[in-house]
Amino acid sequence: MKIQIPGLIWGLSFLAVCLSVTLTVMPQAQAASDYIVVQKNRVVIGNQSDAVNPLFRTFILPRNVNRSRNPQNSAILQYSVQSVDIAFNEIYLNPPVERCLDQSADDNQSASISLIPFETANTEIHARHSTFRANRLQSGKSCRTGSDCKQSGFCEGGFCRNRLMICSRNSAGTSTGGLDNFIIRALTIHYRLR
Repeated sequence: MKIQIPGLIWGLSFLAVCLSVTLTVMPQAQAASDYIVVQKNRVVIGNQSDAVNPLFRTFILPRNVNRSRNPQNSAILQYSVQSVDIAFNEIYLNPPVERCLDQSADDNQSASISLIPFETANTEIHARHSTFRANRLQSGKSCRTGSDCKQSGFCEGGFCRNRLMICSRNSAGTSTGGLDNFIIRALTIHYRLR
């Protein structure tokens, strides 16, 4: 078997360039290296008999969570949804008002981290990801009152905690009557440590 040197050199050069690009991009892809599962099992949200609205999930993060504003330090919300019929459903992190409000007068808008997209094939399970700045997370430092916690976090059990709120709305974007009934599961927050 005869090896052609120019082809071999070109192949090795190509491999070196690919490896260089991979190593350059890798730190950005690893923006969120640690995670916490906030809700594992399925929950129905809306106004049918077995549904809740809003759904609250509280979680605590490590004290050394990296809350840098740097975009490379973005946190990621990952979740799966099914049966989303309306485009006004939303997920909030540490909302200032802990109830679902109408889309047109939403005082929680600054806390929104994901608008749940409407699905045409709503019988299937759809995986979703949403990035947000990590400085919106509350580290799990010790506290005595809610004023010891930043980013609208709250104090419970002596530690600052985060709260996710998931809201169902109707086709007019309001939070009462005829709400969308959908299923959410595998709510996970990915973040980095300092």
